[in-house]
Amino acid sequence: MKKLINLFLRKLGYELKTISSHNHSQSKLLAEGFPEYLKESRKAGMDVNDFINSKLGNPAYDIQIILKKELSEFKSPIFCELGVGTGRWTKEIIKILHDSQDWKIYAVDHSEWIVDFLKNYFINEKNVIPLLNDGLTLPFPDNNFLDLIFCQGMFIELKLSNIMSYAFEFSRTLKPNGIAVFNYIDLKTDNGWNHLRKQSTILSSCFTYHTTETIDRIFTEAGFVKIKSLLLGNSTYSYFRKL
Repeated sequence: MKKLINLFLRKLGYELKTISSHNHSQSKLLAEGFPEYLKESRKAGMDVNDFINSKLGNPAYDIQIILKKELSEFKSPIFCELGVGTGRWTKEIIKILHDSQDWKIYAVDHSEWIVDFLKNYFINEKNVIPLLNDGLTLPFPDNNFLDLIFCQGMFIELKLSNIMSYAFEFSRTLKPNGIAVFNYIDLKTDNGWNHLRKQSTILSSCFTYHTTETIDRIFTEAGFVKIKSLLLGNSTYSYFRKL
């Protein structure tokens, strides 16, 4: 049947083909520009995260502001970092967690390239466990076992349906009183609004914009209470505790 259809289509100048999943794999391998960072860092003779820091700034100071207080709540934190990239924030989180006992970081990303890279990059950090997810859910079969989930620089690109999916996944996997921390671009702030104005002239801009009320409603519905919010640069960091 397929041969007959192809014969007919060829007469019209078309051809029926099966589309391979290779293109999907290729998109995963792109890993949002991180392979290019790795290539350029090797040319410069630098660690890839030191190289990225030289371009984007070192997160060491920011991580102290964003997470140190929350991490101090837990004696042996089981931590999930979502949307890890090459692990430059992970490196700073490890420095804080080394003072704790029996800590663990699940470094979760939807890119196979990134997860493979992290396994090699953190090969000597037995408490860092890179895991692949599907971009909508968390790769944990167990419920109620994480103390804290941190997501830096990912929600600023996600549409609301994806954020809602993650909100319920956060609720499923966090222990009662566990904390979720993430950043997004809030249109209720001048910083967020000005960011939108600048990005409006860029055809390939990947950013999304939300409001406090919308984000709060999603996480409240998922079973969280808001602790606080923090404006840092263009981003608003939201802190939610699971009830």
